[in-house]
Amino acid sequence: KWFEGSIPEAIALAKSKQQLFLVFIEGNDELSKSMGTTYEDSTVSSKLQGAKCVAIKLQAGSEPCQQFSQIYPVVVVPSSFFIGCNGIPLEVIAGSVEPPELLNRIDKLFQEPAPVNDNGNLPAEVALEPMPSALTIAAAATA
Repeated sequence: KWFEGSIPEAIALAKSKQQLFLVFIEGNDELSKSMGTTYEDSTVSSKLQGAKCVAIKLQAGSEPCQQFSQIYPVVVVPSSFFIGCNGIPLEVIAGSVEPPELLNRIDKLFQEPAPVNDNGNLPAEVALEPMPSALTIAAAATA
């Protein structure tokens, strides 16, 4: 189910609910039709709804798409941008993929938090969950 409002409204909703923001840029070409069919797949559609994701569809070349492109350059049509609450793209899919591939990528975006990587930072896909503060951790340790 695609969000019907504007991009700022979709962003505000995604942020307020701590949800992923999905932007699908489509054209009138065969690849766009193919990717549109992938999103219409019942398994993909229910996965996105169950994954708590705010999804918006933009027509390539439209004014909303041009505004979006000023922040996130759209190089290929179709493109799918999965953007975290912090505004950082977590996954960008250029072109079209089949439903099993898209489901696999969605699953990776919502997988359980991974261990901290070598440089002490969490991988980007883990940033969807708010981090506990030092006070929360200290309180849990003394409890």
